[in-house]
Amino acid sequence: MHKQISFKSLIIFLLSYLISTTLFASIKLELQISDSTLYLGDEITLQLKVDGTQKNVKLKLPQIEGLMFRQMGRPSASSQTVIINGKVSSFSGLVYTIGVSAAQKGNYHIPGIEIEANGQSYVSKSFEIQVKKSGVTSNMKVKLDTSMKKVYIDQPVVLTLKWYLQDDIADYKFRLPILAERDSLKLSLVENSQNSEITELSVDGFKIPFSRSTESIGGEEYGVYTVRFEFVPSIAGSLKIMPASVTAMIRSGTQLKKDFFGRTVRAPKLKRIFASSEPINLEVLAVPLEKRPETYTGAVGSFNISVKADNTQVKVGDPIELTIQINGEGRFENIDQPLLSEQPAFNAGFVIVDGLQPGDIQGESIEFKQIIRPKHDGVTEIPPVEFSYFNPKTGSFKIIASQPVPIKVLSANRLKEEEIVSYKETVKPEVTNYTKSKSGINSNYVFEDALITAAGNDYWGVFLLFPPLTFLTVLALTSRRRRLNADQSLVRAKSAKSSSHK
Repeated sequence: MHKQISFKSLIIFLLSYLISTTLFASIKLELQISDSTLYLGDEITLQLKVDGTQKNVKLKLPQIEGLMFRQMGRPSASSQTVIINGKVSSFSGLVYTIGVSAAQKGNYHIPGIEIEANGQSYVSKSFEIQVKKSGVTSNMKVKLDTSMKKVYIDQPVVLTLKWYLQDDIADYKFRLPILAERDSLKLSLVENSQNSEITELSVDGFKIPFSRSTESIGGEEYGVYTVRFEFVPSIAGSLKIMPASVTAMIRSGTQLKKDFFGRTVRAPKLKRIFASSEPINLEVLAVPLEKRPETYTGAVGSFNISVKADNTQVKVGDPIELTIQINGEGRFENIDQPLLSEQPAFNAGFVIVDGLQPGDIQGESIEFKQIIRPKHDGVTEIPPVEFSYFNPKTGSFKIIASQPVPIKVLSANRLKEEEIVSYKETVKPEVTNYTKSKSGINSNYVFEDALITAAGNDYWGVFLLFPPLTFLTVLALTSRRRRLNADQSLVRAKSAKSSSHK
């Protein structure tokens, strides 16, 4: 009895422990630093892993004079299990990427990165950062520039990155902070010219194709690596593009070192250098509300419109499917279908049901489908479809229209007045006497193919009764055979009779 109680107690304890660890699992923080040395104008990254939860997490960045912390994009949710040398480690939570830059040099102690989750506060481990002034002794330069400094929402901007070199680079580390915001800014790569020499460089872990060329600055020749991006701001306000930077190791002479066998050999001496671009402040303007046309559906750029009809000869009330195509320069994802019901020229001659279906984007165009039905045979054309857009180059709205589509509408068949049968209460309905016939029902239809004779047939009853009768017969025979087999006297009589015959 004592052993049974102990075993039950052990089971209850284990179950309680498992439930408590599941319900009250602690949240763990893991912090990884890309570099403990930070140059003025440069930016290092922190990766904070929050293990144990993916909801209701609030990041609190440190407030330290001389340092700037910023969250780079939204946190990514991750769940993974890794087995190394038989040891299982799992992670389920959020991953934050944090950029750190400095305004003045010095040694900084950061007590940790704090988060708030489910009403509790958690702090990561503390770390040290040493901020230095870049002692650039090499002719290495990094330039970052945009095609414009003032843009409108949804207006594409070209970002050009150039890396100038005169030294023999042994190793490098390229940073481009805008890559962390590639999803929100819709960052894409602009194709290089076909005649340029392409070299892939590693930038923040991404392999990016740079075009290689030479350029003369102040009478000195530089090797230049160039890449262009395109991005689209989606929020009005000030957009700050952080500097691009390169930390490189260059060969500066030689030094004596011991090789594997203990011999003194002369080896290249490496020197660390750094170069950074200037930050860019971009002003993003909202599309103005003043003078906005009623037909405006969110297009920003420069566009053309065309309309095609699937059928140009129809009857009154027949459907006509229109294909409305808009092409040009701009973001087609934000363009909505033109509302024909709000255009008076269509309401006068057509019945319109606005589909409001998403358009089909094909290359540099978007297509919408729309069904219309002519109201009368006086309609001779599909009116021009109006479309308006905002041109960021001129800072104004523009209304364009498609070409009209000639159509022919045929009148529908109409009944004469004497062909219309109306019901009047004063007129008594004519009574028709029907007579019974053995060969079917005598109808009063006069059309040859209106009704055929439906004569009855007695043989159908036999076919309908055959399945149940067969089932009942088999059931009766089976029951009788089982009953006879269970009769012991009958079995002995059959056995005696069989023996007497032998």
